[in-house]
Amino acid sequence: MPATRRNNRADALAEQVAPPAWGPAEIRALADRIRTGADPAPWDLLVVGAGITGAGIARDAAMRGLRVLVVDGRDLAFGTSSRSSRLIHGGVRYLEQGEIGLVYEALRERRRLYKIAGHLVAPVQFLFPAYRGDRLPLWKLRVGLTLYDALSLYRSRGHRTLGPAATRRLEPLLVAEGLRGAVSYEDAVTDDARLTLTTLQSARRHGAEVLTYSPVVALRREGPLHVAELADGVRVQARAVFVAAGPWTSEKLLGASGRQLLSLSRGIHIVLKAADLPLRQPVVVQAAKERRILFVVPWGARTYLGTTDTAYEGDPGASGVTTADADELFRMIGRILPSQGSGMTALSAPGPGFGRWCAPPRPRAATRRSSCLAATASSRPRRGCSRWSAAS
Repeated sequence: MPATRRNNRADALAEQVAPPAWGPAEIRALADRIRTGADPAPWDLLVVGAGITGAGIARDAAMRGLRVLVVDGRDLAFGTSSRSSRLIHGGVRYLEQGEIGLVYEALRERRRLYKIAGHLVAPVQFLFPAYRGDRLPLWKLRVGLTLYDALSLYRSRGHRTLGPAATRRLEPLLVAEGLRGAVSYEDAVTDDARLTLTTLQSARRHGAEVLTYSPVVALRREGPLHVAELADGVRVQARAVFVAAGPWTSEKLLGASGRQLLSLSRGIHIVLKAADLPLRQPVVVQAAKERRILFVVPWGARTYLGTTDTAYEGDPGASGVTTADADELFRMIGRILPSQGSGMTALSAPGPGFGRWCAPPRPRAATRRSSCLAATASSRPRRGCSRWSAAS
């Protein structure tokens, strides 16, 4: 059983006080205060981006007594933070790449989220099947998950190795041919957008302020202070700036220091009716001939499939779901869930789809396949590149 403390009163006590009122009137009042210079003192920290990274930074800084302002050009969790696989995973996929430190850190952070956000982050047993010819045979999965348990300091439920018959009893939808067995292990799921909102509300509870729909168009240094220029010409001064803008971290925002800072990739998720893919637990799928894995995650009345990983150049806001992306995802999933994957035509977003959670289906696709409800797209920094940068 997990050794983490859940719903402990001492842990939750500091979060019991309701945050200040927050609605259109409060946001307008904050914007007017900044615009008129009614509060001329510079902020201790300006956070650009109201996704989960910016929310976590703002919360940490506010809890340390800093005066924090978070700004975002759109709404909270508008980008990748509301378009994820809904996982808080310990980084099991990075074991193959030798990223031991990263996995240890991810498992430690997962344990911390169990403690402080147990109502939003829930442990779930994942099933990782192995088939004949897979890049990772069953014995490698067993060794990897043994290391995974050790890196979690044995504070989560240990993995189990299952034979083919036991695997199909646990998940009957898996194809039987070539199945060598599976490993069952613990990871976690979450409501990504709600976790972001809750983190920002906690930051506000500790004194941070959040201004949405106020794009930052330029950052520069003026003497000892950093100056952020908003789209309406308003200037915000701060002693330090943290850019947590995800794929929007660019030369346009940072100047020369942002040139070629990131190499973007586009990942999509397909959303299905749970009745059309009634899995009993999340399933991990190995991508054939590629060093990556995919997840099939049940979520209430829906099931999420994801994600692809395609190099992308251009405006993240103009990225969208292509038919080729979705077909690739169905092809990879269909290898072990053939009845669900092989006969589907993926939906495409009509034009730029980055800013949309649900893409309305094309009439032709809707008449041919009724199972696929929506496709979501997000652009994100590729692994090996900085996810954020601090203006110094």
